[in-house]
Amino acid sequence: MEELLEAISGGMDCQGPTRKNLAWISNEAVRTAQIEFDRHQPNVIVGSSRGGAVAMNINGGEARLVLHCPAWKQWGRVRTVKPGTVILHSRADDVVPFADSEELVSNSGLSVSALIEGGSDHRLAAPAACGDGGGVRGDHSNTKSLERRFPSNRVKCRRSFSST
Repeated sequence: MEELLEAISGGMDCQGPTRKNLAWISNEAVRTAQIEFDRHQPNVIVGSSRGGAVAMNINGGEARLVLHCPAWKQWGRVRTVKPGTVILHSRADDVVPFADSEELVSNSGLSVSALIEGGSDHRLAAPAACGDGGGVRGDHSNTKSLERRFPSNRVKCRRSFSST
C-alpha cells in the first residue's frame, strides 16, 4: 500500500528533469500505482495534483475517483474521467488552473456538481475550504458531501485539527 501512496502522492523525483525523464517518471508512477491498486483493490482512489493524473491513468475498475486539483494536462494521457468522479479544486490555485478541472468535467460529461470549489490555494488547506480552519481534512461541508457521495463505511473523514 505504501507504494500506491508513494506513486499517487507524487513522491517520485528526478534530477535535472527533461521531457523524457518526466515521461518516464509519469509512466513509472502509473505502473507502480496500477500494481498497488491490483494488489489492494480499494473502493475509492484519491489523487492530488500529479497524483490525480496518475489516478486517472490507472485501470481502477469500479473504484470511484476523488481528485484534488488534478494536473491531468501536464501528466498522463487520459483526458476524461469516469462517471461518479468528484473533483475538488480552488479557483485561486496558482499551480493547476481551475479551468483545467472545468474542462475535465466538460470532457467527461460530468455534472457541474462533480466539481467542488474550495480553498484558496493548490493544497486546498486554507480556512476558506471549509470555514473552520481544517482545510479538506476537517469536518466541513466538502467532507460531508464526499461522505454522501461515497456512502460505504470505508470512507470516513475525521477531524485533524483542534477546534478550541
